[in-house]
Amino acid sequence: MIAAMAGFALEDLFMKKMGAFWSPMQILVVIGILGGVVYAIIARMQGINVFDRKLLDSKALLRMLFEAIGTIAFASSIILGSVSLASTIVQAMPLLVTMGAAIFLGEQVGWRRWSAIFVGLFGVILVMEPWSAEFSPYTLLAFIGVIGLSARDLVTRVISLDIPSISIATWGFWSIVPTSLILMLFGQGFTSYPIEISLPIIGALAFGMTGYYLLIRAMRIGDIAVITPFRYSRLIFGGLIGVVIFGEQLSISAIIGALIILATGLYTFMRERKLKSE
Repeated sequence: MIAAMAGFALEDLFMKKMGAFWSPMQILVVIGILGGVVYAIIARMQGINVFDRKLLDSKALLRMLFEAIGTIAFASSIILGSVSLASTIVQAMPLLVTMGAAIFLGEQVGWRRWSAIFVGLFGVILVMEPWSAEFSPYTLLAFIGVIGLSARDLVTRVISLDIPSISIATWGFWSIVPTSLILMLFGQGFTSYPIEISLPIIGALAFGMTGYYLLIRAMRIGDIAVITPFRYSRLIFGGLIGVVIFGEQLSISAIIGALIILATGLYTFMRERKLKSE
């Protein structure tokens, strides 16, 4: 999980760099196609058929839908907005996953964890600062992306283990292409390919694909209560990239919100561990 979070943070870095040349939808179309093709080739080398009819399973298809919604919204917020703020807001995912597990998977969540979830969501509001003149709609886009990605992770837990992780990863990349193409009809179309964008494309693909596959493996075979807290490492990676490389600054409100999200997430984790040990 830690390696996956580092991979995603570096993917964010390169996608942000690509934003200087292309629109977010064009970036996602290219990354989605190339990433899926590379995964499909690797799967082929392993003797895995990524076009297996098992992938028509309703849960696998639902996962693709949430993947498209979450990735497009979150990636757009990274490319157009603040890496630091988006990396902070994404830390609410463990809280949303816990809430979703209680509502949709029947997991028992007591009043203490529900309280932590709502306090954590208040922390998200502090990070977004909707009352401020500095409020950016891209932070709201980041939160919509986090909701979609949280739903994706929940569905991943219930997909049959007969479906290989690499097949899920392949279609995860391809799932963002159709929606991105449709959205391009209402915005900026395709633009030229400057040679300077080659390195960012390679970097985004390499780190994004590595992180994506490791995340799927972690969510499918790991104890969710154990691995979920390690998602918070992305806050460190993303914060360093935003502040050091892009010169971003976090307000006092955003810092307090980040600490609240971190504290409530860790409390939720410790509470889950205690209940399981009992």
